[in-house]
Amino acid sequence: MKLYFYILGSDREFNPETRTFEDYAFKVRVEECEVVEKPKTYRAVTRFPKGLYIEYVKKEDIGKIFDSLTPYIVLTAPNYQFVKDKFLERYNVEIHRLKKTIAMYEDKIAVIEDYKEDAKC
Repeated sequence: MKLYFYILGSDREFNPETRTFEDYAFKVRVEECEVVEKPKTYRAVTRFPKGLYIEYVKKEDIGKIFDSLTPYIVLTAPNYQFVKDKFLERYNVEIHRLKKTIAMYEDKIAVIEDYKEDAKC
């Protein structure tokens, strides 16, 4: 049996002239992995894709985003549209949350800047 790993990876190249790292370049890659099916898990015949340090995949976790250093989704059949929708949903929710946090800090800054010293203590 095969599992399909959709991995949201990043790559950063080192520039030896400036001795700095370039900006991150993100990409989604898909890798097939031959697995042995157990009652509750899948185990790799050889090894799981490079960059994923896992020993097995639980059947209940198929189709969920794993938030490790390299986010990934495991499917039993190829389905890029499903993966795209899942990643977009996750990161749009995160952007919305961060925008609310930024707005809160901007409100705090506005209150601090508008503060007039009150001599009545």
